[in-house]
Order: sequence, then structure tokens, then C-alpha cells
Amino acid sequence: MPVLDSDLIRFASYEEPISRLRLVFRTGQVRAYDGVPKAAYEGLMKAPSAGHYFEQHIRERFRCTELGF
Repeated sequence: MPVLDSDLIRFASYEEPISRLRLVFRTGQVRAYDGVPKAAYEGLMKAPSAGHYFEQHIRERFRCTELGF
């Protein structure tokens, strides 16, 4: 799982066949976001601030499943 240099997000991964973005937050919480286009994942990985990108482009736009801690 790729590591992010972010105060909010520790790791991110993307499952292309099902368009699922999986995030591990600095709190230890793990969430999956379904229906995320690959371009949004790539944007997150390249963003100067992954936390800001997440808040603006992912958080409220895609269905989230809590996967635990």
C-alpha cells in the first residue's frame, strides 16, 4: 500500500477492477470508497496536500464503508 506524506492519511491503495479506494488514516481508521475513478486516486497520490485533495474531491462524493481500526 503506497505511503502518503500527509497529516491525515497514512496509506492509500486502489483496486482498479472495482474502482475502490482504500485509505488508512493517521488515526488507524480504515475506510473504503466505492466508485472512485482512477483519475481521482492518481490526483490524490500527486496532490501537494493529500488531506486537502481528499476533503475536496473524495470525502463527500463517494460511498464510504468503515473497515475498522
